[in-house]
Amino acid sequence: MKSAGVSIYPSQKVRMPRDPKEKVIDLAEVTRQRRNTISCCIIARDEEETIRDAIRSVKDLAEEVIVVDTGSADRTILLAKQDGARVHHAGWNSDFSEARNLALSKATGSWILVLDADETLDAESVERIRESISTGPGCAFLFEQRTYTNKRGQTRKRHFGHSCPDDPPARFVSKQVRLFPNLGGVRYNGRVHERVEGSLLKKGIKIIDSDMIIHHHGRQKGSQRVYRNVQAYLAAGTDEISVGAGDERYVYELAALLFEGKRFEEAAAHAERGLALEPDNWEFMNILGLSNLLMQRLGEADDWFRKAIDRAGFESDLHNNLGVTLMEQGRPREAVGRFEIGIELCGDNADMTRNLASACLSLGLLDRALVNILNSVDLDPFIAMSHVIHSEILFGLGDGAGASMALDRIRFLTGTSLKVFLRAIHLYTRMGMVDEAESVFLLARDAYPDYDGLIYLAGKISEMRGDDERALSLYQKLLASRSDDADLHNSIGCVYERMGRLQKALLSFGEAKRLDPDDIQIEVNLGILKGRLGMANEAEVHLRRAVGADNGSSAAFNALGCHLANQSMFEEAVEYFGLAAGVEPDNALYQLNLGMACERADMIERALEAYQRVAALDPGKISADRIRKLREPAIERS
Repeated sequence: MKSAGVSIYPSQKVRMPRDPKEKVIDLAEVTRQRRNTISCCIIARDEEETIRDAIRSVKDLAEEVIVVDTGSADRTILLAKQDGARVHHAGWNSDFSEARNLALSKATGSWILVLDADETLDAESVERIRESISTGPGCAFLFEQRTYTNKRGQTRKRHFGHSCPDDPPARFVSKQVRLFPNLGGVRYNGRVHERVEGSLLKKGIKIIDSDMIIHHHGRQKGSQRVYRNVQAYLAAGTDEISVGAGDERYVYELAALLFEGKRFEEAAAHAERGLALEPDNWEFMNILGLSNLLMQRLGEADDWFRKAIDRAGFESDLHNNLGVTLMEQGRPREAVGRFEIGIELCGDNADMTRNLASACLSLGLLDRALVNILNSVDLDPFIAMSHVIHSEILFGLGDGAGASMALDRIRFLTGTSLKVFLRAIHLYTRMGMVDEAESVFLLARDAYPDYDGLIYLAGKISEMRGDDERALSLYQKLLASRSDDADLHNSIGCVYERMGRLQKALLSFGEAKRLDPDDIQIEVNLGILKGRLGMANEAEVHLRRAVGADNGSSAAFNALGCHLANQSMFEEAVEYFGLAAGVEPDNALYQLNLGMACERADMIERALEAYQRVAALDPGKISADRIRKLREPAIERS
């Protein structure tokens, strides 16, 4: 590569003759040689990590490299000059064609090769380019652009998309005009998805397909081009974007960029436009599924993923994405099947095995969940959510120490999401580890200072510390911005009830019930409170409704059992305490309630069995003397 000021045709210099035999210059030969010179045109901004690779990939081919910089604040310009590029400066007007055309205007070669600063020319394509421009007519050439991501696999991967760990980096392929004659009037058009094809065709220049390749690494190396593409699109507005047959790749790129920019509504709209051009394209369907999933339109997301699977059932990511959607819909059993298909297609994969573990956890399949989460952690130990799920599984299996150890690992990982922090805090509170819950709360508050939901968690931690006054103050502060939050009203009701302010508690639970009439815990809380207020009939209605709504809720079974026992209906109480203990056999309180109800119902053997279980779980809840007396003959006990 030659620096500025040096002849751009070093191998074809025209020199003055040294003897009479050299008096005639072969102008035809000079013209022929100059006809095959190449100018590589690049536009760049803040691309210090990639610009040198781009320039060096054409150093054995291009006689000059022209870089138009649109406002770099890093070392892009310095590095480009060090590698011999001619750098020109341009203001950024959210118009990629404007920058492209400035680069074209500075080119002196007879051919233009276009690269982006985060691309490299395939080494094996260098000789093919030389052959194409030396033997072919004045045509333009389509190149295969291969865009790579940090995920693994063979095709386009999007949100929730994860494929096999041993595969090469995932890529998607598009065809783009990258080599054409340097003729006056050839210009790019379009502020966002800049195109040169229309200008070439007006000049009568044919566009020929080729097997030449450009590698696009920007999505691996953190290029800012994705961000600028989205911003340019938004600045240009949708009115400028018109598409027709053959424009599928541009529509896909726009949809993908908008999705990555979290503009899900617009991404879905562009994906639908793409389907109008290419009705069987599963990748457009995938974007529609993902966009609807993240907008919580779960039914539509489900439909699009299934349509995509009908066309590309071999894509493991589609099954994974459908599995995530099914989990969001509360259908973990179906999700398990989808994750299993994805893993079968792909092999061991940290993300899919974690998703499978989460689904098994939801179904109470703890042993199976543990196998999968350990596999996921082995494959990738740096995912915080994996450690939270591991902790939840161990806690469910009764291994509190192991659960605490697994959860503690998230403190050593960077970039922890708010969702992980929230689950960790909730889990610490369930384990009764107040100090640990508070320490994670402080980490979350520092990382996400604008999230008001952390005030709610601070209230929960205050409740655990027995500071109901502070908890109530925090909850009431939060009411100003979250007056329609049923959980918040329910929490306020619980605090009021503990403080003995039962009428205020009744009002809070009532508001929570109005906002979320299907919440089982609110129904249980109302039943317990009305029982305390002497409203026995209404209390029983609430508690039976809670049991009927979810026949797997141990809290609802236990609450109804307590109500019935207080009404001296011991035999029926035994039934519900037994159900509660069946759901949570290691809950000492449920076993104790069962034992007492059995004792009052004169079911001595069953009472003894429950009390022995209590003694094994929590010896402090029952005395050995009570068990001994219960074993005595009935005449002695009387």
